[in-house]
Amino acid sequence: MQNKGRDAIALLITMMFVIVISVAIGLGLKQINEATSSIKEEKFSYQTALLLEDVLKMLQTSQDLQTIAENNDSIVDFNLFLEQTQIIPFSTNGIDVMIHVSSARSKFNISDLNDSRRANYLTQYLNKYMINSEYVSILFDLINGIKSDGSYNSAIFEYNPFLFRDYLVSYKQLQRVNEFYKQEYTDNSIENVDFTKLFYFGPKSEVNATYNIDLNYATAEVWEMILGCSKSRAEGLALHDDMYEKLEDIVLEPEEKSRLNAYKYSFFEPFLEIQVEIMQNESEAKIEFEYDIRQKKGYNFVYEI
Repeated sequence: MQNKGRDAIALLITMMFVIVISVAIGLGLKQINEATSSIKEEKFSYQTALLLEDVLKMLQTSQDLQTIAENNDSIVDFNLFLEQTQIIPFSTNGIDVMIHVSSARSKFNISDLNDSRRANYLTQYLNKYMINSEYVSILFDLINGIKSDGSYNSAIFEYNPFLFRDYLVSYKQLQRVNEFYKQEYTDNSIENVDFTKLFYFGPKSEVNATYNIDLNYATAEVWEMILGCSKSRAEGLALHDDMYEKLEDIVLEPEEKSRLNAYKYSFFEPFLEIQVEIMQNESEAKIEFEYDIRQKKGYNFVYEI
């Protein structure tokens, strides 16, 4: 009986020892995998930074962009460049890269909302899609800084106390605003509008202090808001074949011209919006930034890795 008891104890000790060893090996393998994954992520981040430098250098040394920078009236050259570089795909060292190039002045800068006419036109546009006028009041809170007396138009900062409130930083920030609106007013109509095609996202800076909408690249959503016209007419203005060089090139009704005068606009704004998508196996990165053609500088960088 004693031998059987000792055998049972020995077997139990052996099993426990095997379990401990198995757990130790498992933890060790997990740490190795995590370390390997961390190294891969660091390497991918480093490669992403190098690729971004290459993209900036490509822009800075582009002869086409140099020509555009030197010619203030190079509307046609600018349009030709955008047509030829809308999408640039390439691969290097096992990394797939996709570059998207577009005008950085095709949307409405929400920082310019502090004007009664512009606020009214935006309200009209949103009402058209069944969005409550209070949404514009929330946007005012989002761009007018911290109020020492707490005199905000809405309760958004009670639910999001750390939400930035000097300008519209990114679409992610706006999504939090939209979620607040849906919950506060039990209204999902906010999903009827594609705000990525309506609003400009970015900080206040010397570059966009005099932000003008480039009417040659204004989106259909922007045209519809500005003119108060139908969606089909707005799409026609956005998809025009000939370049607009002056206001007379756009067939507008007197009321539409009056509405347009409430905005800052031009027919040539040499600023690019660059989107870089980088993919390697399961790793992905997305970088967005603006590029000032005349100054040869990139700014307003947004990274998603």
